[in-house]
Amino acid sequence: MDVVTSSTYDLIEMSIEIRSPKLVSGLSEEQLNAVVDPSLRLCIIAGAGSGKTRVMAARIAHRVENGIVPSPRVVAITFTRNAAQELRDRLNRSLDGEQIECATFHSFALSVLKNWSDDRQVRPPKVTDSKLGLLKAATLDLIRSGKVPDSHGSYRSLRAIAAEIEWARAVDLDPENYMTSAAAAVRLNSTPTFNQKSAPKIELHSVALIYAEYQRLKRRSGLYDLDDLIEETSRLLESDYRFRSAFNWLHREIYVDEFQDINPAQLRLLKAMTSDQAALCVVGDPRQSIFAWNGSDPGLILNFHAHFPNSKVVQLTTNYRSTPEILQAAGTLDLGSASKLQQVVAFRSGGSYPRTTEYQTDADEAEMVARRIRDLVSAGSPPSSIAVLARTNSQLVPIADQLSSHGVGHNSPNSSNLSEMEEVITIVSILNSRGAELSISDACDELEAGISPDPNSGDTLLSNPGKFVKSKWDSSLELVLALAHSVRRADPNGNISQLSDRIYNSVDHFNTRNSVSLCSFHKAKGLEWSTVFVVGLEEGSVPHYQSTTPDRLEEEARLMYVAMTRARNNLELSYCKQRRVGQSLLERTQSRYLAPLRLKTQVPAAVTATNSIGTTFGQMAIRQARTRLDGPSNTESLVKVRLETWRRQRSTLLGLSPQTLLSDSSIRLLVEQPPEHPDSIVQLIGDRSWLATVLAEELISLILQARSS
Repeated sequence: MDVVTSSTYDLIEMSIEIRSPKLVSGLSEEQLNAVVDPSLRLCIIAGAGSGKTRVMAARIAHRVENGIVPSPRVVAITFTRNAAQELRDRLNRSLDGEQIECATFHSFALSVLKNWSDDRQVRPPKVTDSKLGLLKAATLDLIRSGKVPDSHGSYRSLRAIAAEIEWARAVDLDPENYMTSAAAAVRLNSTPTFNQKSAPKIELHSVALIYAEYQRLKRRSGLYDLDDLIEETSRLLESDYRFRSAFNWLHREIYVDEFQDINPAQLRLLKAMTSDQAALCVVGDPRQSIFAWNGSDPGLILNFHAHFPNSKVVQLTTNYRSTPEILQAAGTLDLGSASKLQQVVAFRSGGSYPRTTEYQTDADEAEMVARRIRDLVSAGSPPSSIAVLARTNSQLVPIADQLSSHGVGHNSPNSSNLSEMEEVITIVSILNSRGAELSISDACDELEAGISPDPNSGDTLLSNPGKFVKSKWDSSLELVLALAHSVRRADPNGNISQLSDRIYNSVDHFNTRNSVSLCSFHKAKGLEWSTVFVVGLEEGSVPHYQSTTPDRLEEEARLMYVAMTRARNNLELSYCKQRRVGQSLLERTQSRYLAPLRLKTQVPAAVTATNSIGTTFGQMAIRQARTRLDGPSNTESLVKVRLETWRRQRSTLLGLSPQTLLSDSSIRLLVEQPPEHPDSIVQLIGDRSWLATVLAEELISLILQARSS
């Protein structure tokens, strides 16, 4: 693609005069066409890495600077506060401080309702801070009247019903229409939360009754939830002609970012906001639609012209981020209707093929990925240019442990410190209320009970107190449980204090600058790194075991697409034959998404195995196989016991967790390949393995004594 400079504007077949070439300087011809297109209704389908945010900001700045629209008459809607701030900052720089309104759907709707309230001199809306508390009150009223079973009052049932009501609101279903919705019936029959043996059966009519009572209770209390903000703003704009006329005069141009994530309720609001004279421009990529839980549907952007007649659709198909090989690999995924779009092509020249690695266990995967990252950093790669992505946050905990043991800083983008997350603070406080000597094993049991409670035992110790969003509480429980398992593996006799220390000291690894990024597929959206490791690619994880319907499986493929297209230069994919879940080591098979990669990328299996596992790891695997057949020798057992004892004693003196000082996998290497010199330890377990290498002479002496005993 040609890059547009001030001397090539005459190549663009547009009738729009460009008064400030600096605003669009450096854009490709494809991007510039989208910026200066005069269409009143414009949908820009922007492929991964095509510069969509830059194009949207440039279009707004171009139209303001050229006098097409005054800046106070423009509003840009995004889905997150961070995205709104980024767009605001870009526009502020482009327009020399001139302000453009940038807001999320919910914050914009709230401001509209407040303006209406001021205009009518009535009380502004009050948003509830305890949605689950209201839902529980509504459910208990119905239980007392005998309309729904007692089991619906359990935390597990309430959180499932809350999710269902949120989905119904997002797709614009009221309680009555929910009862007759075929889509709702499919959800109830396919969602594990509703049909697991450990969960009480919840019928459509029960959800509809609780939904209606919840709505009634909110109205009686004069409270709004976030879904009400969208619905009520839509209703006002549709029914109050005078108010809508004033709104339309004020908002002449409307922009929506990440339009592929819009749900029917938000689409209704957007239609109510957009007059016949107002300009509308949306930007998005149906290949990256990954929020179906919120009712988003890629079909809404694919059928933009049906919702906004006389509209024009343009596509940005040049990816400026990734190599052709990475895009070729991502192109093997079946994304349903989105696969019919023009193929995204790389602007850059060729690079290396993504590689797929099979590991025996998740511990091996974590160890070897951490070593690969350590080696990359040692060779000069900035840690901030590297990321490890997984389907869920809990899968990242073993990776974090191994990075810590190798002295590699890591963080978790788009989230707070663990010690600042209110959900995590509450969970730890509840566990600490059991006493400082609560064993780590008992803490694990309580956390597991909170995640999968017995439906016959009512609320558990770690049931949601009611003030937290269910999805955030659940994910926080899973994350704390993963950390608790990590503490227990390091010290089976540990207690809750060690878990608290681990969490409150997490800032050292989770928020250091210039550090490796660890995040889920969902949180990785919109980000990019030079090297990306995508781990845990097994059936049951990717696609997730809860995704059983065609629509959900299609979204899982889009999630995988998002993860793969975060990489600029290097993409490494891996899976395990065995993965530990709780106390069990489960057999796993590779994700279905990996199968076509070997054919499309043409990486010979032998090369992949050699490059991925390496000679040292291969030799170790042979020794492990022999050990499984013959059992460890007496000498090896003694060395292992001595090393574990040394680790426990030394970590206590140094104020570190045992695993941080010397990981289990490092002990295994020292047992199987006994070093005879301190330098050998550095070569074997890495020169960044925290203080273990500083104390290398102690380790050598200990190992030699054990082997001579």
